[in-house]
Amino acid sequence: MNSDKICTMCINALLEDNGYSNYTVEGTDFSCKLNLHPDGTFDRFYNDDGRLKFAEKCISFVEGEAEFHNVDCPYDCSCEGTIYDRKTQND
Repeated sequence: MNSDKICTMCINALLEDNGYSNYTVEGTDFSCKLNLHPDGTFDRFYNDDGRLKFAEKCISFVEGEAEFHNVDCPYDCSCEGTIYDRKTQND
């Protein structure tokens, strides 16, 4: 297991899929719910974007589940699986 901190492993992270539907996701945007990331919102690119390592120096990093919005159900609705632990879904 990789012990490096990345922003998408933080409870203050917001991940939003974009595309035409959940079957045609074109990318996943990352943003910090506390607006602490200096680069604002950007595509996380399979967690390979180096900007996600900002978590290593962020004073508000709290390891846990990021909030996730999929394409078909982007805002607090009753769609099953809209918020889940992305740590196990990456790689």
